[in-house]
Amino acid sequence: LGGGVVELMWVLLATRGIVLFSYLAAGIRDRLHLRPRFDAGLLDKIRKVLPVFLTATILALILSRFDYFVLAHFQDEVRIGHYAIAYRLLEIVQMAVSAILMALFPRFSLLFIERPQQFRAAARLSLLAALSGFILMAFLGILWADTYVSWLFSRQYPHPVLLAQGFVALILIIGVDLFLAGLLNAADRQADDLRAQVVGASLYVTLLFALIPPLGGYGALLALGMAASAQLLVRFFYYRRRVGPLHCRVEIVWLTLCGSLLLIWAGFGLAQAGL
Repeated sequence: LGGGVVELMWVLLATRGIVLFSYLAAGIRDRLHLRPRFDAGLLDKIRKVLPVFLTATILALILSRFDYFVLAHFQDEVRIGHYAIAYRLLEIVQMAVSAILMALFPRFSLLFIERPQQFRAAARLSLLAALSGFILMAFLGILWADTYVSWLFSRQYPHPVLLAQGFVALILIIGVDLFLAGLLNAADRQADDLRAQVVGASLYVTLLFALIPPLGGYGALLALGMAASAQLLVRFFYYRRRVGPLHCRVEIVWLTLCGSLLLIWAGFGLAQAGL
């Protein structure tokens, strides 16, 4: 409607305020006790897990826009804009996956405490269901990426389409990675999950500086895919070691698919660099 950054910030503030008041209204409706109460036992439990959760949160916060930081040093504004349009499609799909995992997390946590054997069986079945869902999301995202860019970003069309398709295909890896992170946390293995995050973050930062200068946005795409794959492997390792194995055939097929996708993304990046 012709507004600028200031107007956008007011819209963001208004929408977040609506969400806050909605949460408060739901709490009042359900008669939740919102008054603070001192509980020494609860504070001691929080103190024990706080370092791990705080470190993981800070790490995620730093990396959340680190790709834009590197891109700003090696790419012009137009290419960064194309990258932002393409990346937004992955963010939309990630939000949907995270919402589903948040709904499942309390059930898995309770199941792990009360019935560990059923937890492992439920994790296997849920992984198979999640794989099917991620494949469908990736297929639909790739199919509709052209429409998404042409409708919402007609001035930039068609430049971000191929990059958007590559990013939405990443949900095949990132989705399973998020799923395993949820399982590790439900199984009270937050420290192992943090170790996987450190591995993924270290590789991601290194690859961003190595791949963005020659490949631009496709280098960032490839960096995210390779780092997420490494993080996924580490989470697989800790889950198998601490909790138990998942379906071996599923893992083998999945790792093969990950490798194939990385080769495709590398081809996209090299093709873009040659244009």
